[in-house]
Amino acid sequence: RVHIIRQPNQGCAVARNTGIASSTGSRLAFLDADDIWLPEKLALQSDYLKQHPSCLAVFGMAENFFSPELDSEQRSRLYCPAGRMSGICAGAMLIRRDTFFQVGEFNPSMRLSQFIEWFTRFSEAGMEYHVLPDLVMRRRVHLNNTTAVRREDVHANYLKIARSRILRSKKK
Repeated sequence: RVHIIRQPNQGCAVARNTGIASSTGSRLAFLDADDIWLPEKLALQSDYLKQHPSCLAVFGMAENFFSPELDSEQRSRLYCPAGRMSGICAGAMLIRRDTFFQVGEFNPSMRLSQFIEWFTRFSEAGMEYHVLPDLVMRRRVHLNNTTAVRREDVHANYLKIARSRILRSKKK
């Protein structure tokens, strides 16, 4: 059964938080419109979580690919590392629902880099995770990728994330 939720564009964090609020399952997974899950992704990750109850989230490997409509000149302007890499990103994750809420929602003030900010909090909390050696996601690189179009904003957000992390560590 599919449930469609419509809302004004308020950024990825708000969209994900809205979807999570209306979800009912015991696990959460995220798929952006321009990414592709491999068919066995959820089964592999679900099996891992079942077999490893202390593991709170499981990731897999990811690989980038150029969107087919790009010509060589357009491709030369974009960063698209070749080969598989550890997919520490929302699209390559399956997480236990209760664990997600222990960490907290995605920060709506982060129009960019919201997963990195969230994962920083997840890591600070000492949450256990695992990265499977299996390829679970392919990330499409195109001219409208948020990180390509708003690179300066992304870098500014990295600084905000680092500053927040430092401030939280000083409170401890």
